[in-house]
Order: sequence, then structure tokens, then C-alpha cells
Amino acid sequence: MRRVALVTERLVIRELPPAAAAAVAAFHRESAHFHRRWEPARSTGYFEPRHHRDLLARERRSDQVVHLWMFLRDQAHSSRVSLGWRGRPIVGSITLTAIVRGAFQNCVLGYKIDARHSRRGYMREALIATLDHVFGELGLHRVEISVMPANEPSIALATGLGFVLEGTSRKFLKIQERWEDHLRMSLIDEEWRRLRLSTKPSP
Repeated sequence: MRRVALVTERLVIRELPPAAAAAVAAFHRESAHFHRRWEPARSTGYFEPRHHRDLLARERRSDQVVHLWMFLRDQAHSSRVSLGWRGRPIVGSITLTAIVRGAFQNCVLGYKIDARHSRRGYMREALIATLDHVFGELGLHRVEISVMPANEPSIALATGLGFVLEGTSRKFLKIQERWEDHLRMSLIDEEWRRLRLSTKPSP
């Protein structure tokens, strides 16, 4: 699958090579407390660079996964967009998994933000660019997400982006050793195009 690098007003959103494993491990480790409520229990090995080096390598070989990492742009040199990742902290990640072609053209969306950069609109900004890519360059028809009912900020974000509630997946994922229900939400390509057209500024 083609390598992805997206640029927004404040962010660079791109895939990372296995050499970035230490930065990825640091991102997960430093915000573990922030995400713990919504994630499966993690072993200590999950927070080690070695684990993420192997995972990044596997993801780069897969046609069913796109894993994007968010970095702040250098606003002092906004005319020259650097896509480099070395020495820059990761502020968030977006995953597109279970990408299926044929008659389905579907994927599953996941996202997480660094605790220190939450509630600043970065994830919304990144997801808009990602969904443009999903329904444009990737040519997919449908994106789905699963969110725990108590995760109100994530539900509000998804709803604001046009995702529609389809139902509840009962006992869907084991979160911190407990099987949890998740709300299943989806977004269709023509719905996204209508939303984007309706929010474009007038000339």
C-alpha cells in the first residue's frame, strides 16, 4: 500500500518506519494512564521499543492496515513543511484496520491522543484529513468505529464528524479484564462528501 503523509494547518500526519519504535513506545507509555480506561490490559512489554519495532514492520507490509502518527507542524517555518519525525514528539495516532476491498470497501477506525494535547481540536483536524484520504485516495465506501458508551468525548467527536449510531455490540472487547459493550457507529462516503460540501466556506 502507498505510504501516506497528510498535512493540515497545524499537523503532519504520516506513517512511521520501524526505526521510530522508541518514539512510538514513548507515546504509549507517557499517556498510558490517560487511555487505560478504554483499552485492553497491557503487558509491560507493550511499552518497549522492541514490541513496536516489530509491529511497525508488520504494518508496513500489510494491505489491511494504515497506521498514522500525528506531529505538530513547525509554525515558525510554515511555508516549508517538514515530514521528518526524528526529535519530534508524537501527539496522537490514527489506525485504519481490517481494510477489506471487493464488494465491502470497508475499514475500522481507531484513534488516540496524547494526554498533554487533548481538547485542543488536534484529533478532529487529523480525522478530517484522514477521512478525506479514506474516501478519496483509498476509495473506501464505509468506515466504522466502536466506542464505549461512557466515552462521551469520543462519541461527541465521531458524531460531529457525521458518524451514525448503528447499534450496540454486546460484550465486544475485553477492557481491563472486563468484557465491555461498545456502540457501533459508521460513516458512508456520500455522507462525508455532503458534510464536507456543507462546511466549505463561501467564495
